[in-house]
Amino acid sequence: MITLISVILALTACAVSPSSTPNSSQAASSAPSSVPSGAPSPTPSLITGFLFSDILAVQVNGLAVRVAPSLTSPLAQGLGANAEPMGDVRLGVGDFVSVQLGPLPIGDIVWYLVWPAEDARLGYSTLWWDTNSDDPDGGVNPGWVAASRGGDEYLTLHRRPDPAEYGGWPEGGPQALMVSGTGNYDSEPLPRHDLFTLLWAATADGHPIPCELAVNLVPEDGAGVVLAVQTSTDNLELGPTSGAGSSPNTPWGPFAGGAWDSFSISIRSECTWTVGLWPLAHD
Repeated sequence: MITLISVILALTACAVSPSSTPNSSQAASSAPSSVPSGAPSPTPSLITGFLFSDILAVQVNGLAVRVAPSLTSPLAQGLGANAEPMGDVRLGVGDFVSVQLGPLPIGDIVWYLVWPAEDARLGYSTLWWDTNSDDPDGGVNPGWVAASRGGDEYLTLHRRPDPAEYGGWPEGGPQALMVSGTGNYDSEPLPRHDLFTLLWAATADGHPIPCELAVNLVPEDGAGVVLAVQTSTDNLELGPTSGAGSSPNTPWGPFAGGAWDSFSISIRSECTWTVGLWPLAHD
């Protein structure tokens, strides 16, 4: 029995520069402003890498799919047809994944949150991944994989999906944001909507601890700002990847005309972070 993973996917309109490898490079971001603690603003910089929904090819055998971006994190558990347990999930040469979030550099490892993409098909697999250790039967979730370590590359770009592969959306797909960096960041205007998926992760690696992260959704017209994330960490902090916790409450919807049509994302942080956000289609 073939199982199709139901993944809400969006067309990439990323705020990071494309790259065929996950090695971290940096480029200037927007002008700095205060972080949540009121400490001096960190120098803002973006970290480039793969783009949202890129299909990546696995270059090594035994590549672990983990619950969190850490070598000590538990491995994802595979679920086959009818939720049949398949054991620890490890990928091999010939396997493909699609990017959900990242890059997140920690030490000399660059991590990405990914979905399986069997036969290099976006959002498709005959094996589900269960990465919810609190609820082992809680359903399908993406997993974290090491894309590179030092000069060794474990994942390479196979292809970028065609807009026609994004089912359930108007032609061209919705606009998505996936951005990684250190310091503060303000996005370009994004199409306003009333329901989003928001994924994020932050690490204190290489920074004074504890470091803070705040993510605000800011309507262009000055309507109520939505505080989507407010946290601090002395190690690693991850947002939910499924369920209500991954959908911020945005009490404003899209309206025709003028400034009602857009909003921006404001990130204030002393950490290294990665944030992804895209609208969810609904009736």
